[in-house]
Amino acid sequence: MDIPWLLIPLLLLIWFWKDALAARERALMVSQRACREQGVQFLDQTVSLHAIRLRWTGQGLALWRCFTFEYSLESVDRQTGDLDMLGWEVIRINLHLPVPVEDPDPPETQQPLPPRIEGSPSGQVVDLEAFRRQRHRGKDGAA
Repeated sequence: MDIPWLLIPLLLLIWFWKDALAARERALMVSQRACREQGVQFLDQTVSLHAIRLRWTGQGLALWRCFTFEYSLESVDRQTGDLDMLGWEVIRINLHLPVPVEDPDPPETQQPLPPRIEGSPSGQVVDLEAFRRQRHRGKDGAA
């Protein structure tokens, strides 16, 4: 009589293990595809389980899993992305890609660097009068 009751936790553990491996494989495939679509390099060919919780859905309880993975923008850096799954459905994937911004002051319109005073201990001392003259000449268009 005790043997069937001992098998139930063992069977639940085996089911959970197989379900976790299958969810990890799905997260791996989705992460690789997202990196390929965004033109970034998926690193280490792996995802790792970051968090797991039970969540209520319209169909009842489901496992919510958060996986993390690493990718590289230019093959010299490591960035972290994450993927959330609720049951077998991928509900969110985020690569945290930087948003390209235009330079508000393009190089051709940037002011030249102010002249430095030779011999200053830190090299950070600026000749303010020379800078003002240089800036004033730039506005007038005179050489």
